[in-house]
Amino acid sequence: MRAIAILVIVAVLGFFGYQYTAKGRGPAEAVGVLTGATAAAEQAAAEAAAAQAAAEAAAAEAEAQAAAEAEAAAQAAAEAEAAAQAAAEAEAAAQAEAEAAAVAEAEAQAAIEAAAAEAEAAAAAELDAARAAAEEEAAAIAAAAEAEAQAAEAAAQEAAAEAAAAAEAAEAEVAEEAAAVAEEATEAAEEVAEEAAAVAEEAAAEADTAADSAMGAVAELLTTDGFDSDKVMELVEGSDLSVLQKTTITSALNAAKDNPELLEAALEQLKGMLGM
Repeated sequence: MRAIAILVIVAVLGFFGYQYTAKGRGPAEAVGVLTGATAAAEQAAAEAAAAQAAAEAAAAEAEAQAAAEAEAAAQAAAEAEAAAQAAAEAEAAAQAEAEAAAVAEAEAQAAIEAAAAEAEAAAAAELDAARAAAEEEAAAIAAAAEAEAQAAEAAAQEAAAEAAAAAEAAEAEVAEEAAAVAEEATEAAEEVAEEAAAVAEEAAAEADTAADSAMGAVAELLTTDGFDSDKVMELVEGSDLSVLQKTTITSALNAAKDNPELLEAALEQLKGMLGM
């Protein structure tokens, strides 16, 4: 604004000097000429001031708009950075959850396989023990029968010896009677031996039948048609399965007892645990 005023003053002084020196006019004449020029100069100065004010206002508005746009851009960049960080954290959390799920699945599979192997080994041990017990019982019965047969044979031999001694001292009729007694004793001993052998064989057959019946009953119980929840739970609780195995198979059976397809899979798993 000061520069404009200085320009106006210089212009006025130049005008008066020009009018005085070049035109030969006095101050009054120069003022008359200046009146129109002054008005024009004032109008030009006013227009210049208005233009400068408009330029300053436009510059201020442009600066404010640029500052607002810069602030909005900074805020958008901050929001984008926060969103990217949140996405990275979410991705890391999802990856961690996936890895944890994979580890849990591998541990569960290993536990199931270990439980199945343990159940199979336990079932095989039980079966071997049952067979050994049956064989021991059959051997004991056979030994008892053999002892009875030997005792009977010894008695028959003793009776035969006595009969022979009596025959030597007695008549032929007594000898014949003694021989008949000896023969009867031998037959009796043979009958006793045969009966003992039959008893031993029957006991062994009964032991095998009992073992087969028990296994057959268990096998029938572990089918979808013969399934009895209470009996199967008693079978699981009475088995040599570990606590983890019992808990796992009990949960599977409870969840599948009303679904034939799931029940069949659970029963097959239990059979595998029991080595059947």
